[in-house]
Amino acid sequence: MHPDDLRLSDVSATHGHHANLAKFHREHLVKYQSNLANFLVTGLLTSGMLLSTAFAEAYDDCVLNGLKEVSSDAAARLVAQSCRNKIADSSRAKMAKFGTKLQESEFVFVTGAGSVQNHEDGYFSQALKNSSSFNSITYVSLVIKDGDYYDFKPKGGIPILRDVIGDIEEKGKWERERSHVFFYQLSLKPGKEVRLMFRAPRGGSFYSEVVTVLGREAKWSDTISANAFSTNVKPESRDPLE
Repeated sequence: MHPDDLRLSDVSATHGHHANLAKFHREHLVKYQSNLANFLVTGLLTSGMLLSTAFAEAYDDCVLNGLKEVSSDAAARLVAQSCRNKIADSSRAKMAKFGTKLQESEFVFVTGAGSVQNHEDGYFSQALKNSSSFNSITYVSLVIKDGDYYDFKPKGGIPILRDVIGDIEEKGKWERERSHVFFYQLSLKPGKEVRLMFRAPRGGSFYSEVVTVLGREAKWSDTISANAFSTNVKPESRDPLE
């Protein structure tokens, strides 16, 4: 739903009774704020402005904090524009160093049977291949999800309703506790392959998913990574995009 589909100005004409009106207004204000936040984040993801979880979290905080006192559509639009500008400035600065988001056709993250290696020092690893013709891979973010990551059930066992704020908060907490993002700073040339190393999750099973891959025009001086041992690359201690 586009956030403008639910206008705060429409609420005041819905109920005549003051108590019901106040309750109705609060409920739709929360829904409006939630819809707007989801819409804004989705829009930035589509445009490629959010390059990592660091940007996503900063943008989320900006939107939620800005919408706390919103009481009109005009004010909501000002919050939206302010957050877009803030994240766009940060995004451009980081892109100057790491390049741009690569297309899915420019890399291969190897999954399936036999793709995971277990290392003696407590790490697992999976292969990432640079299938681009001209770009070196400079940055990768990889999320590891516990085996029960997708098993969240709301209270009472009813299907998850995305517009129920309590369920959304609980689901978010569940997912945060059962996932971890690893970051890699690379200069992986076209045609080369590396194994991304990550710590084992809590349980025996897990899901692995590449979130973001950035790259720029390849240079003759490119090496795999400062954190590489042979073709195995350990993650950075913090997100290089922060």
